[in-house]
Amino acid sequence: MNYFTTTTEGVPMPTLDNVKLTRQQALSSYSINIEFLSRGCIIRMGCKSIPFQSVEEAMTELNEYVKNPLASGKKWREILGE
Repeated sequence: MNYFTTTTEGVPMPTLDNVKLTRQQALSSYSINIEFLSRGCIIRMGCKSIPFQSVEEAMTELNEYVKNPLASGKKWREILGE
């Protein structure tokens, strides 16, 4: 099985498209921090920071991620343009 893709420069880059992670492996891939603000909060996951207007909205998304990190991660990568 090929776990790499090739960039336009011909450099092999790892990809998770062909790797089947368990839920626990996916959850342990990134550190998650929550910063509560006077209005809403910021969830930091790895090197990404995502602001939310309400704590409730943030907790809904975070709970969705914990339930299914692979599908939720894919959704957020698309939103963030990755």
